[in-house]
Amino acid sequence: MKVKLIILFSFLSNLCFSQQGWILQSTGTDDSLRSVKFINYHTGWAAGTNGTIIKTTDSGNSWNIIFSGINADLNSLSPAISVSDTTLFISGDSGIMIKSTDLGNSWSQLTTGTKENLNSIFFINSVTGWSCGNNGKIIKTTDSGNNWSDLNSSTDIQLNSIFFTDQNIGWTAGFGGIFNTNDGGQNWSPQFIDGYLVLRSIFFTDPFHGWAAYYDNQIFGPENTRTTDGGLSWINYSMNNSYSISINFYNSMTGWSSGFYGRINHSTDGGVSWTNQISNTDEHLNSVFFLDSINGWIAGNSGVMLKTTNAGILTGFTNQSDYIGKYSLTQNYPNPFNPTTNLEFGISELGFVSLKVYDISGKEVATLLNEVKPAGNYVVNFNGANLSSGIYFYTVKSGDFISTKRMILLK
Repeated sequence: MKVKLIILFSFLSNLCFSQQGWILQSTGTDDSLRSVKFINYHTGWAAGTNGTIIKTTDSGNSWNIIFSGINADLNSLSPAISVSDTTLFISGDSGIMIKSTDLGNSWSQLTTGTKENLNSIFFINSVTGWSCGNNGKIIKTTDSGNNWSDLNSSTDIQLNSIFFTDQNIGWTAGFGGIFNTNDGGQNWSPQFIDGYLVLRSIFFTDPFHGWAAYYDNQIFGPENTRTTDGGLSWINYSMNNSYSISINFYNSMTGWSSGFYGRINHSTDGGVSWTNQISNTDEHLNSVFFLDSINGWIAGNSGVMLKTTNAGILTGFTNQSDYIGKYSLTQNYPNPFNPTTNLEFGISELGFVSLKVYDISGKEVATLLNEVKPAGNYVVNFNGANLSSGIYFYTVKSGDFISTKRMILLK
């Protein structure tokens, strides 16, 4: 069994300047938010489960719940590309598609001709758009959603994301592959195929530079894949155990990824390397959107909405308790895992710390940490290669603080 300890932050002084990277905003809903988009610094929307739509006109400082008239889950939101346009579209489960022509204040339902879940929608302008979904479904409109036509995707996999750089060139990604079109979606050809990969999001800044966020369904390893030639070749890069769900780039060098258990990553070299950012939440973060190089929002489960005005970068703290705060133990990531996973905890003062793993019968199977540690946040990498598949528990103790969480080893 191998154990690797990473100190995320340590403090040599109690005094330093402060600027928080990601700030939690109040949305007024507990429904999971699956898609967030802004057309300028002030005006944005998010859509999610149970027909939830929320809107802000003050950069997310306050959010208003908008009546959608829909009870189904809403999966993806797309404004028209032009900042002067007032048209928005949202796709959802069971072929649901709704449209607004007044910046999201009122919505009407469209007829798509399908009952498949529509997981992603993308409009290149107010009249031309595409949506993709389960069982290889891709549909297209050229009249602002009044009529939709079926396209031949050449696959029957679940398609989770679709993106176009102009009216002809586009990509879609899903369970096991990436497909490309050069004729507006009439024909699609595979560019990247791996049956073990679950691709959740695809994004391009131009016809050449693109990224797709995925996790490996066999070894539960989080990764991203990148192209600089329009998808003729794709190269995989590590994302520091992010278990990524959504990816967004401002330009060919600067981008962000959000994922399971509150994971956020930031890249400044085109996605070759990534650094973790602090989200202050354990909720799954389903959608990341940046308006420019510093202003961004992330939407997640349980109505979570995060905002940054400095690219998500932490620059320091007025007092070490501003960051460390209370003792904490977060959910391991990835989970399930095979055979390695990360256990993250925080302590607010110098003290003796123990971190142990137990099987479902309560028998101790591993001691990962048993020593004095200074205040800070820590990540312990746990390797369960010598253990059998099953449910395990990990417990951290420091002073009067005791916390336990469950994890699943799946081989």
